[in-house]
Amino acid sequence: MAMREHPKKISRIILTYACLLVLSFVVFFVLAAGAFAEIITSDQFVPANTVENAIRDQKEAIQAAEPFDASLVPEGSRYALIGHDGQVLDTDMDQKMLAEAREYAQRGQNLFGDRFYYQIPRNDGVCVLQYYIKASYKDEALNQKLPSPEWLMNAVIITAAALYILVVFLGTRAFSKRLKNELAPLMEATNAIRNQDLEYRAGPSGIWEFNQVLSSMDDMRLALKESLQKQWREEQEKQEQISALAHDIKTPLTIIKGNSELLTEDNLNGEQAECVRYIHDNAEVIEEYTRLLMEVSQDRAAWNLNPEAIPAMAFMEQIKKQAEGYTAGRQIRLCFDTERLPEAFTGDSGLLNRAVMNIIANGADYTPEGGTLSLKAEGNGSVISITITDGGPGFSADALKNAARKFYMGDKSRSAQKHYGMGLYITDSIIRQHGGSLCLENDPRTGHGRVVIELEGTGEVE
Repeated sequence: MAMREHPKKISRIILTYACLLVLSFVVFFVLAAGAFAEIITSDQFVPANTVENAIRDQKEAIQAAEPFDASLVPEGSRYALIGHDGQVLDTDMDQKMLAEAREYAQRGQNLFGDRFYYQIPRNDGVCVLQYYIKASYKDEALNQKLPSPEWLMNAVIITAAALYILVVFLGTRAFSKRLKNELAPLMEATNAIRNQDLEYRAGPSGIWEFNQVLSSMDDMRLALKESLQKQWREEQEKQEQISALAHDIKTPLTIIKGNSELLTEDNLNGEQAECVRYIHDNAEVIEEYTRLLMEVSQDRAAWNLNPEAIPAMAFMEQIKKQAEGYTAGRQIRLCFDTERLPEAFTGDSGLLNRAVMNIIANGADYTPEGGTLSLKAEGNGSVISITITDGGPGFSADALKNAARKFYMGDKSRSAQKHYGMGLYITDSIIRQHGGSLCLENDPRTGHGRVVIELEGTGEVE
C-alpha cells in the first residue's frame, strides 16, 4: 500500500481545529468589545447614568433654591414637590408617576421597574425626581428614529455570537468532511474484505494513524488470502479423493450386482433367493449412495426433488423393514413406534428414505451389541417428527454444533466406527431442501445420542 509523503497525525488535525475555534472566538470577542466600547465612548451617545449624575450635581442647588425653581431640574428627569403634610405643591409628573413618587418619599425604596426616583429634602418639603438609567443619543432626532443604544449593543453581541456559531458550524463541517475523506480508504478496504475481494489494495490516507490501520488490514488481507487458498486447496483435494473413492467403489459394486443377478438364475430355495434379492437390492442402494457421494464431492448439495404425496404410515413401515435388515446381524434390538401420524406428507420419497436411513445406520454403528435403537414417528399438528435414539455415547458439545457440517470428524466421544463426516451432512441437506429441520441432542435421561427430523405433514391425522 503506497503511503502519502507527509501524512499528519490525527492529534495535530484536532489541535488545528481547536486552535481555529479559539482564534475565531478571540477575534469575534475583540470585535464585539471594540464595537461595544465605541458605542459607550462615542460623542454621539449619552451614557446611561448621565441623568443620575446631573441630579447629584444639582442636588445642593435644588435644595437651597427659595422658592423652588423647576429650571434647576436636569433635563431628562421629572419632578414632584411634596409638602410636609403630603400635599403636592408642584409637579410635571402624570398620575402614575406621582403615586410612585409619594410611595418612594414614604418608604425610600426604588421598586418601580425601569423608573428610578431620587429625593432631595427642602425646607418646604421634599423634591422627588424621576429618571431612567439608559443610554441615549445626544441628538433627539436620532432617539426618535433609531433603536436605543442598549438595543444596538445587544445586536452587536448577538451578531458576534451568531457569526462565531457560523464559523464553528462551518469549521466542524469541514473537519468532518476531511475525516470522512480520510476514512474512505479504510471503509473501502473493510467492504472489500467483507465481500471477500482479497485482491483489493487500499489507497493511502492523509492521517498517519489511519495508514497504520490500513497497513495492518493489508497484512490481514494477505494472511486471510493465504489461509483461504490453503483451505480451498485442501477442500479440492478432499473432493478429488472422495470422487476417486466413489469411482473405485463402482467396480466391485458392479461385480457384486452382476454375480447376484447370476445367482438368481440358479435353483435356489426360498431363503437363499431372499438373501440374494437382499444382496442385489442393497447393492443398488449402495450404488445410489455412491452417485450421491460423487455429487457432494462436486459441491452439488441441492438434490433434484421429485415431490409427491407420501403415505406416512407406509413410508414408516418401509423404513422399519430396512432398519430391521440393517440391525439384524448386529444383535441390536429395534424399537419402533408411531403416534398420531397424518395421512400423508409431501416430499421426495427416495431422498427422504436415504436421509432417515443415514441416521439409522449412523445410530446403529454407535450402538453396542445388545443395545437398543429406537425409532419413533409422531404427528404434532402439521409437523411430523421422526426421532432416532441410539444406544451409544451422546454427542459432544462440539458435535452438537458442527456434526451436520461436511467432512466433520471431530467427535471423539463417538469414534467407535470409521466414518468420513458425510452422513449427517447429506441428511441435513436433504431435510433442509424439504423445508424441514434436523436437530442433534442427547437424551436427558440416558445420555444417548438422539436425532430429530421434523417435516411438514398434510392431510388428516390417523
